Amino acid sequence: MFGFIIKLKLDQIKNQPIKLVGYFFILLFVFFNLYAIQFISDDPSFPDINIRLYISVFPIMIVLISDFLFRYKFNVILLSKLYPVSNIKNAGISLFNEFFRYVYVIALTILIELFLIFDFSFLEILEIIFLLVNVAVLKFFIHYLIWKINVKSVNLFVLTILIFVAHLYLYLAHSLLFIQILLLVFQLVIYFTRFKKFRYDYFVLKRIAEKRNVGKSISWVLFYGLYEYKSLFFLYFIVKIGFILTFSIYYNITGKIFISPLALMVVLSPIFLFTYFHNNFYILNYRINKNLYLVLNDFKIVGINLLIILISSLIDLVLSLPAFIVFELNYLLNYSILFFSFMLSSVFISLYFPKEKKTSDLWFKGTTSTIGTILFFFYIAFVVNPIYDFRIKMIPVIVSVVIFIIAIINFNKKQVLIFENYKY
Repeated sequence: MFGFIIKLKLDQIKNQPIKLVGYFFILLFVFFNLYAIQFISDDPSFPDINIRLYISVFPIMIVLISDFLFRYKFNVILLSKLYPVSNIKNAGISLFNEFFRYVYVIALTILIELFLIFDFSFLEILEIIFLLVNVAVLKFFIHYLIWKINVKSVNLFVLTILIFVAHLYLYLAHSLLFIQILLLVFQLVIYFTRFKKFRYDYFVLKRIAEKRNVGKSISWVLFYGLYEYKSLFFLYFIVKIGFILTFSIYYNITGKIFISPLALMVVLSPIFLFTYFHNNFYILNYRINKNLYLVLNDFKIVGINLLIILISSLIDLVLSLPAFIVFELNYLLNYSILFFSFMLSSVFISLYFPKEKKTSDLWFKGTTSTIGTILFFFYIAFVVNPIYDFRIKMIPVIVSVVIFIIAIINFNKKQVLIFENYKY
């Protein structure tokens, strides 16, 4: 099985040369940015200890968020009991697969630079590697909590996140390496012994989902998306609230914005909600839309889907309100432009760039359009630039209206193509 994973990863590299080139340029970007930070660290306005602290935690944070931003990626291998594989071996296979992902190539590149350029000791690099293993295990329990919210998953999530926080604190305090190792061992013991819980719940819930009947009343349809993907919404709440609280507290204490205005607008905007759900809305709600197609005309179907998008997007607005109070109110205007543009554009993206929801016994692929995400960053770049006046900032609205009209004109044809090409 381990050989199969290696072969699969090599085949993916061989069959996706364009993506490989993209990965190479991302690696160059990370490399040269860290090299530039070396010069910044000599500036008196950037204390060396702060720079070192930032870059030492950077690979850990990249690995932590890699499964959740800007789309959710289920990177856990859960083998059916039909396979003659023990729970411990399945856990080892899943962890082995986790470490064969590109994000760890980036992390390794950063560690090499820390050692060669920033004069980190071998022991410091080893401590960071221990933390990377810890956070890889922690992500497993986050996925378990997202998949099924119950007493077991909540308890395991709380326990493992406390272990990780304690491990991170000891690392930042540069103390008790032996205790750090013990915490990592304890985390791994929990992972290998509790893996069977997730493996069992995953296939039980999967069988239940396959037997579930889809409701047909319009009132129920309005809340189907929220209900069907309630666990992903829970993850989205954690990500959104976590960012808002972190940046708001930091701003109150220091009077400064922790990140660039562009990055702050990304956090404040509803982009997470759209990359998780609405950019692939017609696929994620395939069965509902197929039922509606039999009884309603195209305009009513579009109206119902827009209403679902609007209702769920209002949740994002409510979660963002504290940030609009803490930061300047001009962010509210930018948010409103993006809110409207995202909502109309999502109809076009869902129809023209659908992403198939593939589930197998091995893993669950992310379901969001890369083109849609790029388009939304294009929108954000327009509204956040301080040199642009209001007329320039309205370009995303104009673009979204145009592509929405195109989507409406071709709605029936595109929807039928989706029904023909995607089977559930």
